Amino acid sequence: MLPPRDSSMSFRGRLTFVAVLFSLGFVLAACGGDSEEQPDPTVTRVAATEPATDPTTSTELAPDEVTAGAIADLVAAAWTGVTQYSSITEILPVAPATPVAGSPIASPEADTTARAERQVILPDTRRIAITEQGKITEIVLIDSVISKREIGADGQPGPWETINPDNIDPSDPFSRTYQAMLEPEQPPYSGLSQRQRERIGTKSGEFEINGRSCVSYSFPEVSDSGDPITVVISLGADNLPCRIETTTEDSISQTDYWFNEPITIATPAASPVAVLGREFAL
Repeated sequence: MLPPRDSSMSFRGRLTFVAVLFSLGFVLAACGGDSEEQPDPTVTRVAATEPATDPTTSTELAPDEVTAGAIADLVAAAWTGVTQYSSITEILPVAPATPVAGSPIASPEADTTARAERQVILPDTRRIAITEQGKITEIVLIDSVISKREIGADGQPGPWETINPDNIDPSDPFSRTYQAMLEPEQPPYSGLSQRQRERIGTKSGEFEINGRSCVSYSFPEVSDSGDPITVVISLGADNLPCRIETTTEDSISQTDYWFNEPITIATPAASPVAVLGREFAL
């Protein structure tokens, strides 16, 4: 689920949130204002003239409309051909419509971008690198061993630290990340509830993203707190995501994907090991 809307959420908090999402293999688009504990509703389309708190479900599809479940099924079917993938997420603050007196005005151009890079070699080799003000926290899972190191703004890496998942300090901001890295990998946009699967999206165009020809679908959502969310999912010709972008009142989260390309992961032995993969410079 999305965290409660809070413009005072710390930059480190946003980064840790990104780390958890990527460790789980989920993205913001897989979350809405729903819960499996709620009964599944009768799916109806609400007239445009009526106020609606959940206007995105229907028993009928208009031209260029698609359900979130159909998108999730396309991704899941294409996932069987994935041996490894990389993704990069950036979370940008959004300037409020009415700035609070005395508060700084954030914008997507502001130099406070939360960034997370993730590389996965199926079934269980993973790396996540979280950047904060030029510094990088790098966490890798190789041969069931979790290791972490810090890389300074000058590019100099610190020593590797082995993480014991059975003895993690609950106050560690990456405690959930360590645990999640040991869980089975899931396709992007998976884990939807039945209610979320019934959400209606609209084809919003065809675009080239990172050299891939992609079709984009826009889904209006509502958070637990009732705030509007817009999710745009762009799929390539192979039905794998090119990009998933989530826009809230406070932030824009954009995740780009690369599949079955070269990956290089630096091991705790400090020697980069290429595994049929895409190299990511530190």
